[in-house]
Amino acid sequence: IGSLVVGFFKFAITDFFGELTRGKADVLLVKPISLMVIILFRWCKAYYIIAAILFIGVCLMLEVVRFEPFWKSTFNTGVYLIVMVLGVLANLVFLLALNAFSFLTQRQLPVDYIHLSIFNFALLPSTFYSQGLLHFFVLVLPMVVFASVALDALYHGLTGLVITYGLIVVVCFALVLKMIYRLFARFDSIGG
Repeated sequence: IGSLVVGFFKFAITDFFGELTRGKADVLLVKPISLMVIILFRWCKAYYIIAAILFIGVCLMLEVVRFEPFWKSTFNTGVYLIVMVLGVLANLVFLLALNAFSFLTQRQLPVDYIHLSIFNFALLPSTFYSQGLLHFFVLVLPMVVFASVALDALYHGLTGLVITYGLIVVVCFALVLKMIYRLFARFDSIGG
């Protein structure tokens, strides 16, 4: 479900920077709409959210997913949901930063391919990683371990790993957001 929500925003971010590179987004930047609203929702793919809702419905009807861990502790379930939202946010931060880097360097990087290649590691359980590697990824590339940290939150609650993950994602989001706004503050048009 997390990957479907990421897909909802991924194409919107990529398409925005593609339109910006082609010089077709200048008109959008002068409208009185927040830059992040334009980036995240102008070209989003609604069918990803519909697919996520249908997937949840099918899993509930067929009883494919075990819900016992969710019922054991309401607090842990809440922390799990927060970490899942932070995982989606970590993916958005990565996509925004990589697209902005691609735009600034005027290179046509395969951002979708790079993201998908790295995102495949996000679906691995935490037992796949050693503790040192898990903590390294939390600090350097938190999008890689968001499913692992979310499951840790579900089973163990608010641990040091979960708190560190949340802080790192929020700080990275603030830094990338500041970078994006600074980029567009000095952006005149595709030629400037």
